[in-house]
Amino acid sequence: LELGAPQDEYSRVAQIITDALLNSNSAELTAENITRIVTRIWMEQFNLDAGDMTMRLPAIRRAVQYFI
Repeated sequence: LELGAPQDEYSRVAQIITDALLNSNSAELTAENITRIVTRIWMEQFNLDAGDMTMRLPAIRRAVQYFI
């Protein structure tokens, strides 16, 4: 935020992820599948490729563990 990023910078992406998870069958909400969902949405929303996601994947996996 100190660098000028808006407070709600990730609100839209967070809502898209939330909607995707709420629309998933609860049996499908494994750590692996949630990681896949978050990764796909992140790539789409920020126009990232697989190489971009390689360095982000460990952080996504750590974040997913908070929801399991």
